[in-house]
Amino acid sequence: MNILLDTYIFTKHAGGMAKVTAFLYEEVLKLLPNSVRGVSQLTLKEGSLPEGICNTILPLPLGRETWRSLVLPIYSRLASPSVLHFPANGLIPVGLPRSTKVVTTLHDVLQLDMDDFYRPEDVAKRDAYVKRLMNDLSRTDVLVTVSDYSKQRILHHFPNLALDPIVIPNATTLTRPHGLKALSLEDLADKNTPYFLYTGRYEKRKGLEWLLDAFLAGHQAGTLKSRLLLTGESAFISEAFTAQLNVAKALGIVEELGYVDDDTLITLMNEAVALVYPSFAEGFGLPPLEAMNLFCPVITTALTALPFTCGNAVYYVDPQAPSSLLVAMQRLESEASLRAELIDLGLEQVKQFSWRRSAEAFLDAIVF
Repeated sequence: MNILLDTYIFTKHAGGMAKVTAFLYEEVLKLLPNSVRGVSQLTLKEGSLPEGICNTILPLPLGRETWRSLVLPIYSRLASPSVLHFPANGLIPVGLPRSTKVVTTLHDVLQLDMDDFYRPEDVAKRDAYVKRLMNDLSRTDVLVTVSDYSKQRILHHFPNLALDPIVIPNATTLTRPHGLKALSLEDLADKNTPYFLYTGRYEKRKGLEWLLDAFLAGHQAGTLKSRLLLTGESAFISEAFTAQLNVAKALGIVEELGYVDDDTLITLMNEAVALVYPSFAEGFGLPPLEAMNLFCPVITTALTALPFTCGNAVYYVDPQAPSSLLVAMQRLESEASLRAELIDLGLEQVKQFSWRRSAEAFLDAIVF
């Protein structure tokens, strides 16, 4: 087995797709040592690629799409891998060797499901995205996705797809330190002011406007005492959200931490009252799984792929009942028994996901 991995995602800031790909291949290499090589146009971020993968850099001064359409097929024909894996939603060029099995990981098709992702005047952009995906799928021999929900949505949008998507779930990418333990509400009160945590990019689909409205309402009514910490890449959501965020920051009840490294995130999750992740749409939903692994209760929605990932181990809230989010935070802040129950359920739920099992399923899918 000779796998060539498209390592473009490792040239950028270490996002979710890079992390899950790295963890998957760490286990692949344990099962099949010396079986994987990488190729990229740019230098990879230090430490982003698992040990045991030698990456070839072909730094030709071309645009990304031109490089992929011209250089990658030539290199693939010279390298003659048995498998060529595109782990970041496709972008597959023509002209790849016929003897090479092309594997694509399509994490989700959320932008086709979200009514507000494309503005009315952006119909051409949506059509171009659909056309690109259709081309990618036509050039794919094995199609991988990360949840049953994502599989069904792919089949919904591409009903004539000749491939049956194979579900290979993610697992946690934050390694639990030895000796880490669950903290009680009393433990958290002995530290700095207790806090709820959100982690992830600022996007409309993440429910951040709902979260901020509920959080401010709770503080204004005196029914919430904890702070809210926001981690992740900030981005514009709406004028109303920006105004609410500025008010909350001025009151000292919300703090933006931006991107934090994994060690810091582990500590933040472990010492939070709960992770609040009121997302409206997820292809998998990695942060709740990471939190459960770190003894952190989770508040989230029962939408899209989140029940697949979270099972019965979280406190579900309903966007159709906006007050449910505030009630959830109030209960997690005040009910020690509920918090302890969710921690125990979360630790059991995390056991449903394993990088070793995912790597075994991945190799079973590409070796036939």
